[in-house]
Amino acid sequence: MNPLRRPCGVVWHSLSRRFSTWSGLGQFVDGPNQPAWGIIKQTEQQINNTCKRAEEERQKAKPIDWAYWENEIAHKDLVKCLRAHYEQQERVYGHLLSANVLKEKAQQIANKNTNDMSWSLLDNAVASCLAAVKQSEDILNKGAAALWISYHNPPLSALNTNEWLDSDLYWQAFVEKHFFYSQYQPGVADPESPAVCEEARKDWHKRVNKFNDRSDTPLLYNFVDTLPSWEYYDIHRQEGKAFIEHMMYYLIRTGGDYRFFPELVPWQWLGDIEDQRYRFLSVAQRRRSAFQSSSLSREQPLDLLPLDMEHDLDGHLMKHFTAEAAHVSAAVGRLMVSFSFLCDPFIPCSSLRSAITVMKVDNGKGKWYSLGDDVSALFYLPDKLHRKAPSPKAALTRIMDHLTMTGQRLNPAYAAVFESFADILEQRGENWFCSEGECASQAFLRRLRSDDPQREVFEEYFREMYSRFSAAEEVKADEFIKVMQKKENAHKAEAQAYNHWHMANNAEKAKEEAEHIVVLFNNKQLQPLLDSSSVVVFNEEGQKINDPQQLVASFQAFEGLKDTIAEAVKNSKKSGAPQKK
Repeated sequence: MNPLRRPCGVVWHSLSRRFSTWSGLGQFVDGPNQPAWGIIKQTEQQINNTCKRAEEERQKAKPIDWAYWENEIAHKDLVKCLRAHYEQQERVYGHLLSANVLKEKAQQIANKNTNDMSWSLLDNAVASCLAAVKQSEDILNKGAAALWISYHNPPLSALNTNEWLDSDLYWQAFVEKHFFYSQYQPGVADPESPAVCEEARKDWHKRVNKFNDRSDTPLLYNFVDTLPSWEYYDIHRQEGKAFIEHMMYYLIRTGGDYRFFPELVPWQWLGDIEDQRYRFLSVAQRRRSAFQSSSLSREQPLDLLPLDMEHDLDGHLMKHFTAEAAHVSAAVGRLMVSFSFLCDPFIPCSSLRSAITVMKVDNGKGKWYSLGDDVSALFYLPDKLHRKAPSPKAALTRIMDHLTMTGQRLNPAYAAVFESFADILEQRGENWFCSEGECASQAFLRRLRSDDPQREVFEEYFREMYSRFSAAEEVKADEFIKVMQKKENAHKAEAQAYNHWHMANNAEKAKEEAEHIVVLFNNKQLQPLLDSSSVVVFNEEGQKINDPQQLVASFQAFEGLKDTIAEAVKNSKKSGAPQKK
């Protein structure tokens, strides 16, 4: 029997005996274990089949017929060498694969590994413990020494560099040799002499003055990137107006007081400021480029900015802020006349078109109220579920839609500034104007300083507004259109008077142009300009005017109306002023 085929038979007989000992346990298997038992039986059957096939193949395998090959091959020595090598290798493999030899070798290896492992583990554990104990002792000694030195160290104010020189003669001699008596060093004067002290004092003052200098190359420029404080703004007071930009952004973003302006502006604010600047410049530069290309001009200022930014920016911004403050004051005064200023949650309306738009907020579930015949507006109170203050962006969108529907347009750069303003306000969050549970009037007074000269005016206005709304009358549905038409007519007359007053008080360029038109009319030069369309004039109905006398007459009528309105405003101020006793 071939020894290479012998282990397969041994394994098969051992497996068959083992399987026969437990194959009869199937009668005890019941319930959910039946599928698992079936899988085991199938696996057993597969193993039996595999072993049977191996046994059959082993029986079919024929040994090598060396006599046949000796007759067929002419080189007999080669065949003998191959046969001897094959038989030798077969004996070696048979001996190595025998079960007894393998078992003895495994047992010897296991016994040796067990003995070596038991003693080696103990020796390694003892060595590791000794090393850990030694290391812990070193750490303890060094820590105790460090704590003792740290506790006995003198404070920084008591340190003296001369102590170690006086106590250490070696370093004292080293310093004396290499500093005072070195041939490579020049002569050193007495550091405590009055001349040396005075020179040091002057040098100190010189360096301090240079550090605080505001010339073209101050030393503080080295710190402008990391120190945006008052020094940063002082350096940039002639460059870009960084302080104005940061202060305006702070006031718009937080709604706080200027006295609480932060020492360090957050980096998110600086990034947003640059984004808003890019939004404005992208519009203003595009318009300037178009103007320069069309007129072939060498210089053209940006919209809302002067040509000389370095020298004229302060005065230009002051004029612009003053004009904007006047416009806002005029608009607020006009709203206060009809009690439409901060009357939230009421929504004022002065036309049927605006009333239809407002009623879409809650699908007409609210109510209309009237404050009296002297108020040119009706007020709509929406349903409680829809009394939410609009966001700044939504309010700006409504203003732009109104201007578009009425055929009016803003300067694109000015519109970009408005968009930036609304965008910054939007970043305050949902409660961008009022705190939770706070009305609009109280939020406005909270932001108004107590020493503001206009505070008394607003407080009186809010008291009167509260009394008017407490006595407001509800407008019935059948009377709504009739009442609204009266309010709309009154509002148109009020708007016309307001426009005349606004133009009369805020139109210096208009006065110059009117005087120029009158001079042209007196010199009989206006008619040729009208005929050639060099000067185009339209009336209130949008019709073109070609008669210069009619144009001059409208100027005179405007001047007369301006005086009338100014006199009326003056009388109203005198009558409304408190009487002093």
